[in-house]
Amino acid sequence: MSSHLIGTRIREARRKMGVTQRHLADLAGLSPSYLNLIEHNRRGIAGVRLQALARALNISPALLSEGPERALLAELQAIAGDGSADASGIEALVAQNPVWADRIAALSRQNRDLRESLAVLTDRLSNDPFLAETLHAVLSNVTAIRSTAGILSTVDDIEPDQQRRFVRSIHEESRRLSDAATALSTYLDQAVQGKAAAATPEEVVDRFLQKHGFAFAALDAGQSVDEVMHDAAELDSAPAQTLARALLERYASDASDLPLDAFYAAAQDCQFDPFALQRKFGGQMRQIFRRLAALRRDSLESPRLGLLIVKSAGQALWRQPLAEFALPRHGGACTLWPIYQAFSHPNHATLTALEMPDGTSVFALSLAEPVGPLKLGANVDYQAAMLLIPAESAQGLGSWLSEKPLHRSVGTTCAICPRKNCDSRSGVNFLARVTDAPR
Repeated sequence: MSSHLIGTRIREARRKMGVTQRHLADLAGLSPSYLNLIEHNRRGIAGVRLQALARALNISPALLSEGPERALLAELQAIAGDGSADASGIEALVAQNPVWADRIAALSRQNRDLRESLAVLTDRLSNDPFLAETLHAVLSNVTAIRSTAGILSTVDDIEPDQQRRFVRSIHEESRRLSDAATALSTYLDQAVQGKAAAATPEEVVDRFLQKHGFAFAALDAGQSVDEVMHDAAELDSAPAQTLARALLERYASDASDLPLDAFYAAAQDCQFDPFALQRKFGGQMRQIFRRLAALRRDSLESPRLGLLIVKSAGQALWRQPLAEFALPRHGGACTLWPIYQAFSHPNHATLTALEMPDGTSVFALSLAEPVGPLKLGANVDYQAAMLLIPAESAQGLGSWLSEKPLHRSVGTTCAICPRKNCDSRSGVNFLARVTDAPR
């Protein structure tokens, strides 16, 4: 806390008390000229003199030295610290105009909340199947009502029985429209509760996985999925519980096939080489990926890894993002990610250095594998996995990562990607449209 704010507080307290500088100086045993210098922040004050002034003003010395505005001051300094405002004069603003300072902080909080809500809603509009289906239902109901009402309003000689059927149809479509609109309203209310809000079962499960660091020591130790689920109060809906149970059962299966202690020891011996681990343990590579990504925990020294597993239709089955490499909630990711190209050449692993728009580089090991055994005449379903390796983790890995990787410039999702002239861009890029707008 800088010393000049103390002088400003003394001046404001004296004015509220309704006394002159001379009178306050006499009460505190100071000269009027010295008090004038203090109040104008030209002299510091502490110790006995500060206590004397506090007694004269009938307030606590701490209110003069620290003030009641510490949190407000810190908040305004954080606002200025992002480069959007001049940081000079913040303390004087807080001391002299606390109401205005509080209003500014409140507007900043509101602006931050609105930005976060907009990000959540934008992601819903782009990627959420529930929202797309609900909006489709609303439009279908409105179209049906309008069509039926148009017939009733333009045709004069409709038989009574047929007229009743039309009216009944309007009533039923109106009820369905009301139900869909109510569901949509409830959904959007949940979506704008903040950045941390989870409005869909998939997001509830995402929060659950993130809370546990994508690793479950209880399952590694042999506990049952039911025991883990019993303590998961955040899984507050049946759909979320169903999704979480499926993921936990797969995790338990991985833990049974690849026990933590044996897998971790083998991973250390081969410098976390997934190919060497598959040769040792067998199984599918995406299972090796899942266990490698689950090793990062306080009790084990292992590289920080991310993981994405998707179905052939693009639906995410496992999302374990990195700070350097964000993953959209559900679908709508950058089509240049190698995980999608992996479907065109199954069982062929590729190592790619992915460059994000901000210059961050992340290694991605990708491949697609069939799901289940091959059957004569049956269609083959595939899942693709992409193990994400940040630069800091890559330095401690073995020679398998020293192979010269492919290089590719990618983004997160087309809706917010700042890259221009991208041949793979889908739809309208909102960010590019805004930044390219004439000023």
